[in-house]
This record gives sequence, C-alpha cells and structure tokens, in this order.
Amino acid sequence: MLILSLIGVRKLAAVAVDPEHRAHAVGQALLRRSTTLAFATGITTVFGQVRTSDNLDGWYRKNGYAVFAPAHALDLSWLYNRPTALGPPAGEQIIAAMPNGKIPRSIAR
Repeated sequence: MLILSLIGVRKLAAVAVDPEHRAHAVGQALLRRSTTLAFATGITTVFGQVRTSDNLDGWYRKNGYAVFAPAHALDLSWLYNRPTALGPPAGEQIIAAMPNGKIPRSIAR
C-alpha cells in the first residue's frame, strides 16, 4: 500500500491482496488502518482512483468511501480557496473519504 501527498490530502495509490486471502478482510483492514492513520495526522481528505471495470464501488462504499460518477472530480476548492479539482482519467472514477463521516464533494468535469 502506498499513500502519496498533497497539502491536507493523501492519495491512496493501491490496496492489493493476494487472491487466496481476499475472503479474510485483509483489504478492509489495510484500507481502514491507512485511512485512520492519515486522519490522525491531520489529513482532511483521502482519495484514490479505481477502474470502473473492476466493480469496486460497492466495496469502497461499504468501507466508508464516497464513490464518484466516472465524469466527476474531487472538489478541493474549499482547501485552496480557488477552483481546484482532481479528476480521474478515462475509464476510472474517484473514491474519497473525510474524517467524522463528512462527505467529500464532487463536481462534474
């Protein structure tokens, strides 16, 4: 698992579990722990990108992430005090989480 950095924002680059261990909630534990650690250090938003063809939207929602429509970007205007957004490339969609159950905002691109 790798998390990259922007000011106040962390990118979840990958959650991968060997197929033999996927039924044991290892991915869920990795995702929750990395998200919890990011929020504990003052991070305001954790986001990532997933391929729409992987059908992981339900798994991320179940684990507390908002899943944006493929044509939507993560709105970071509130953070930078000017129009700013992170959008996915074609065939992907943004997933995002904020502490205390806040809902990240998306904007159409």
